[in-house]
Amino acid sequence: MSVPTLVHRVRRSGLLVLAGLLSYGVACGKKGPPLPPLPQIPSAPSEWGLRCIGSECGLWMVPPDRNVDGTQPVRIGWVLLVADGTAPPFEPDRAVAAWRFSATDVRPDGRIWWGPLTRWPDECVRLVLLNHRRKSGPPTDAVCPVPPTDGPPPDVRADTTPEGIRLTRPDAASDVLEVYRVRSSPQTPTQALEWPWTPYAVIESGLTAWTDTEVRDGESWTYGIRRRTRQDAHLWLASTTRTVGPVQYEDVFPPPVPSRPTGFVENGRWVLVWDPVTAPDLAGYFVYMRPVGASVWKRLNERPTASTRMEIPIADTSNWRGPVEFAITSVDRKGNESSRSSPWVYENP
Repeated sequence: MSVPTLVHRVRRSGLLVLAGLLSYGVACGKKGPPLPPLPQIPSAPSEWGLRCIGSECGLWMVPPDRNVDGTQPVRIGWVLLVADGTAPPFEPDRAVAAWRFSATDVRPDGRIWWGPLTRWPDECVRLVLLNHRRKSGPPTDAVCPVPPTDGPPPDVRADTTPEGIRLTRPDAASDVLEVYRVRSSPQTPTQALEWPWTPYAVIESGLTAWTDTEVRDGESWTYGIRRRTRQDAHLWLASTTRTVGPVQYEDVFPPPVPSRPTGFVENGRWVLVWDPVTAPDLAGYFVYMRPVGASVWKRLNERPTASTRMEIPIADTSNWRGPVEFAITSVDRKGNESSRSSPWVYENP
C-alpha cells in the first residue's frame, strides 16, 4: 500500500468521526414538547367542623396554606363532605354535601362558612378538598357529628339585675352549658362566624345561673347556649346552639345605700363621714339635712361628691332650731340614686 493511499484513508475516517460527533451534538440540542405541569393538590384542612346557629346548620373550615407537595398557592375547586368509608375518586355528585370554592368566601378571620346543610349527616363523615381539575387531596380524619336534635339545651331565661344580665335555667341539671355572646344576632348562615369560637363563660353542672357582669348600660347582647356533649381541640363536633336575645341592658339599679354615717363638730363646722360604697358605676354621694321631724330634706351639694367626708358650716343653718339630722345617698353615672342612709342626729345647742 502506498503512503498517499494510507493518508487518504485516515483523512476519510477522521471526517466520518467528525460528522458523527456533529450530528450527535445537533441531536442533543433539540427540545421536545413541554411536559404538563404537575397537578397541585390541596392538603387536608387542619381545622373544620359542623355548626348550628339556631336552626341553621352548615360547615366551617380554615383552608390549608400549602399543597400536598408543599407548594403554594393552594387552588381549591371543590369542598366535599363524604361518608366515612367512601373510596376515591371523590366526586361532588357522590358526596353528602358539596360546595364550589371561591376565595371571596374566606372571611377576615381565615374561616369559611357554608350553609345551610340540606340534611344533617346521619353517619360519620370526612372532609375532602379538590383542585380545579377535580383531583382530590387526602381526606381528613372521620368525625361523627352529634345531630342538632340530640338533647337540645334547656330553656334559658335572661333577666337584667343590678350586677348585669343573668341567664337562668330551670333546674341545676347535670349538663355543662357553654355561653357565647355577640353584640348582634346572626340573621343568616353566613353571619354565624360572628360568634366567637371559644366559650365566653360556662355554666357548670349543678349551677342554675350565670351573670354577665361586663355589660354596660345601653348595650345589647345576644347569647348562644350550647350543651357541651362532645368536643375536640379543633373540630366543632357537638353543634346545638340556642340564641337568647338580643337582650338590651338598661341600668335602672341604684348603687347600695351608704352605711354608718357619723359626724362631729370642729371649728364651727359639722364634719360628716361615712363608709364608702362599692359599685362599678358609682358617681358619688349626696348629703341631705333637715330639722328632726321635718318632712322635707334639703340637699347640701349640687353635684355628687366623690369623697366620703363633707364639712358644712354651722352658720349656714343658724336659723334652724333644735336638733338636726343628716343622711347620705349614693348615685351612679346614669343618675340612679339610692335610698337615704340611716340618719346621724346632732343636738343643736
